[in-house]
Amino acid sequence: MLMGRWFMGSSFKYGVVPVYPNTLKIEVFKEGTIPFQLKILKDINLNDVQLSVSNGVTKEVVQNDDFTFVDRILKLNFSFKTRGHYDFHVLIGDEVVVSYAVRVLKGG
Repeated sequence: MLMGRWFMGSSFKYGVVPVYPNTLKIEVFKEGTIPFQLKILKDINLNDVQLSVSNGVTKEVVQNDDFTFVDRILKLNFSFKTRGHYDFHVLIGDEVVVSYAVRVLKGG
């Protein structure tokens, strides 16, 4: 089993340290919300933060307005609407700074 997060070179460029979740692979029930937390050590434009969600067939890049940034901790929530396996990426601009593999299960 893979442990830890999948860091990208851009993580170091922007000083991004994932706080939560603390594993690469995540399981969540359909309609469940995952509260992602990232420590941002360098100054960034919060309008440049985007989320990319891909299931292998489709890819969607979304601007997320459901976040807070306090004491250099970026907290954002994301809810998965359908079952399946997803690659979930947090981007600054067009650069991936952290990635997760998400398995969405039938409602619990």
